[in-house]
Amino acid sequence: MTCEKHSLIKSLMFIVIASSLLAIFPGKAKGQAHWAQFRGPGGSGIAADGPALPVEFGPQNNRVWKTAVGKGNSSPCIWGDRIFLTEYENKTLHTICLDRNTGEILWKQSATAERVERVHPINTPATPTAAADGERVYIYYGSYGLLCYDFSGKLVWEKRLPPPPVNMYGTASSPILAAGRLVFFVDKKEGSWLEALD
Repeated sequence: MTCEKHSLIKSLMFIVIASSLLAIFPGKAKGQAHWAQFRGPGGSGIAADGPALPVEFGPQNNRVWKTAVGKGNSSPCIWGDRIFLTEYENKTLHTICLDRNTGEILWKQSATAERVERVHPINTPATPTAAADGERVYIYYGSYGLLCYDFSGKLVWEKRLPPPPVNMYGTASSPILAAGRLVFFVDKKEGSWLEALD
């Protein structure tokens, strides 16, 4: 299997998983639980107690909708009726917002890096998972820096970072929100750092 096919299959798989999370967080947007960062609440990777979850996924099993997206290895970031993903196409980084109930792409914002980092063949420059707080969504791309959008897709702020980090796999660390700060890790072969922003 080529790396390109592998990435596309992974992207589609994330959409199927995201749509299946409807089973974890049923109902309308109000009062829903959220999966607002990589590995969910507290970074534990454990969903809140609720209804029994499906154990099989496939074209005919437990699929609510299907939406094609570009290459990207981010996990779904879910807040209410919105799903946020990242993708990489034609040397451009994209943040995508989908309707959780229908799979419709609500908005797609682009960021073009001056220089795109080198990554492992099964990775992409759009691997970090977004973080959300109900009003804004935060994205980190090693090739670009940090971006913050409101839920309608309007750019709130951005912070460009120095040249892309160099390591054998490419950027994979995802930002998190903690104590009113946006925390992210720049993982490099040499000179890595952890930073917290307002």
